[in-house]
Amino acid sequence: MTFGAAALGRRNNRKFHFDPTRPLWLQIVKLAAQMCALLGGGVLSLVSMFKYPMLLTGTGYLIVFLGPIALGFVASFFFIPKRWFTADMSVFVRLQARLGLGALGAAWFIGAFGIVNGYATPVAVQDAPMVYKRTTTPSDPKQMGFYVGTRVWPSSRNVYEVVVRRDLYDRLDVPVVKALHIPWQQVGAMPDRGLLRLTVGQGRLGINWLNGVVGEAPPASR
Repeated sequence: MTFGAAALGRRNNRKFHFDPTRPLWLQIVKLAAQMCALLGGGVLSLVSMFKYPMLLTGTGYLIVFLGPIALGFVASFFFIPKRWFTADMSVFVRLQARLGLGALGAAWFIGAFGIVNGYATPVAVQDAPMVYKRTTTPSDPKQMGFYVGTRVWPSSRNVYEVVVRRDLYDRLDVPVVKALHIPWQQVGAMPDRGLLRLTVGQGRLGINWLNGVVGEAPPASR
């Protein structure tokens, strides 16, 4: 069935129903498989991001998260022929459909990549220099988040924001910033102020991931 035929079926009969001429169990299995294909990639990506958050710079995020979407969009022109779409669909709608399919495929790839990179990999202690700290400003103070900008890459002046507990945030003697986004040049020029002790997973695909926050590193390690 093409996109156009499916849309026409919804216009003619908006009430969902199973086809009485086909086995019910087979229709349920196919429906469940389609739902898994649509939602499974997003779930897998969320599990990957919360369980094995990769330590990426801004450029790294573009490559890992937006790169697969662009590749999926381009791949759709090779694997999904034009005849798959009905003739009454505009070019813009077909492009949207291809982009959506590319995003769905990218979600599966990103989730699988993050889990393969982080699952059952060794974890080491790392003391990262602190640069600043900030909070979010939600309408409900109980939902406030607390972040510390750290230099987790020894050879780089880039900053990775780590979520910390409220009590640890209050104890850290580092400058407080209000801006959500700080220009890279300004961040690179800011001095280091103490060390934050982290546990970092050694990703098997070459990208380390944040396992947890231990606390402020003792003075002897500075």
